[in-house]
Amino acid sequence: YHKALEVFQFAVTVNNLYADAYSYQARCYAMMTKKDSAVLRFTQSLQLDPTLNETREHLEKLEKE
Repeated sequence: YHKALEVFQFAVTVNNLYADAYSYQARCYAMMTKKDSAVLRFTQSLQLDPTLNETREHLEKLEKE
């Protein structure tokens, strides 16, 4: 997950409006049990693109844990 996280972090440096990159970062953080970072990235992703339903579902699930 660390390597994937690096790739998605780079994607955000190239285009900081790329909502999916934030969502994928969040998934990496969630798998690494870094809940606060995951919630932050899911939230950023949804702020950029509120239509990302799968991202919203991941965030809601994570917040229930």
